Amino acid sequence: MKPVASIRVAIVEDHPVVRRGLRALLSGQPDMTVVGEAASAADAVALLGRERADVVVLDLRLPDASGTDGIATILAARPGSRILVLSSYGRTGDVRSALDAGAAGYVVKDAADEEVVGAIRRVAAGGSFVSQAAARALAGEGPLEHLTAREQRILELMADGHANESIARELDLTIGTVKNYIHVILLKLHVKDRTAAVAVATRDGRLKPR
Repeated sequence: MKPVASIRVAIVEDHPVVRRGLRALLSGQPDMTVVGEAASAADAVALLGRERADVVVLDLRLPDASGTDGIATILAARPGSRILVLSSYGRTGDVRSALDAGAAGYVVKDAADEEVVGAIRRVAAGGSFVSQAAARALAGEGPLEHLTAREQRILELMADGHANESIARELDLTIGTVKNYIHVILLKLHVKDRTAAVAVATRDGRLKPR
């Protein structure tokens, strides 16, 4: 990940109180600037047409876009946008669908201020982030035996030495989506890096020794 000197943040949230709270929090950070606010997906697209944003902090429940619709709308209009979902819901299905749709991170609204700020910094630098509450939901899907078919295939490609770009080409995914999948795989296997993930899977008999 490469560091971002000044992080430009767009806030997409339909509740004024939450928007004001986020603006106050982020405006107090020396390395962040709030470039604008939007209360709907349509307003977000218009905002991003006027202002460059390094990170879009997005609520999953908007008046004109529910669930992953807001993510899809923004990515269709502004491909490559780095989206950090900030949601009241930390359910496994919500987290999973948001990451699959192309979000770079997921934070639950009751997260500590430090976690929200840290998530924005990580996403802006090109990484992925799942808050502790959301991570517990994903981990609750189960350990290795409960990897999805897509996660298992990505793990196999990792074991064969494929880089993220190669995995993306092989599975017709964006690099950002591949990074999200790998982040979830590491969470499920309780490991910190790709090498450890392959080692654990090989040890448990789910991958042939390389």
